[in-house]
Amino acid sequence: MTCLTSLQLIKKFRINPYKRIVTISKNAAYQIGTSAMTRQGDRITIHNLLRGLMLPSGNDAAFALAEFFGDLLIGQNTLRKFETWGKRMEEAMLTFLGMMNSNAKKFNMNSTFYANPHGLVNNRNKSTAYDLGLLCLIAMENPQFREIVSTKEFSFDIKD
Repeated sequence: MTCLTSLQLIKKFRINPYKRIVTISKNAAYQIGTSAMTRQGDRITIHNLLRGLMLPSGNDAAFALAEFFGDLLIGQNTLRKFETWGKRMEEAMLTFLGMMNSNAKKFNMNSTFYANPHGLVNNRNKSTAYDLGLLCLIAMENPQFREIVSTKEFSFDIKD
């Protein structure tokens, strides 16, 4: 769902994923579990992060994409005030998760709830095999998603 939601936002905001750069936060870089091997401060294109998300199931890439797109979404509402950058990123994450959960409802994934963008270590994450099957069917209708998941091998250099 993180990938599909990111692809929707790329389209909505007319982002060129080959050119738009995301800077990896400390929170993203230190996610547990499988990883795209990012480090804090790395600057990576959205195109590369999507592959880092889906090919090694990179929890760090999931978190970085959620922070980036959530921040983009809250940036549309310029009336919001934040005390710290950390509070803004917390709100960004909640905003992105809200979109993921909205998508789940829209896709009739009635037994699914996302509490984080990578699906690990949170008792509030819920789904069923049926709902995941629905998600797969819907996601595979998206040509960009199909291209990403059909990639057998992918690597890239980080210049910064």
